[in-house]
Amino acid sequence: MRADAVSIQFMPKEEMHTVCQNVPEYLPEGKPARVVMYGAAGIPCGGTHVNNLGTIGTITIRKIKKEKDAIRVSYAA
Repeated sequence: MRADAVSIQFMPKEEMHTVCQNVPEYLPEGKPARVVMYGAAGIPCGGTHVNNLGTIGTITIRKIKKEKDAIRVSYAA
């Protein structure tokens, strides 16, 4: 499997559909938001990201909670 570089781009919600499979409806219209790019595929940014998962170490999932149409995962790293 080829490892593509991870990068961050800013784009309006209307443009996200060109690189993201799922775009949350609650994002504001016309305001740039962060998108994490994995090669040519993007994911709307929901928090902090690292360049390599190996730098994190051990991760413990503390809680998983469904909130309306989203799932919130609490963890310790």
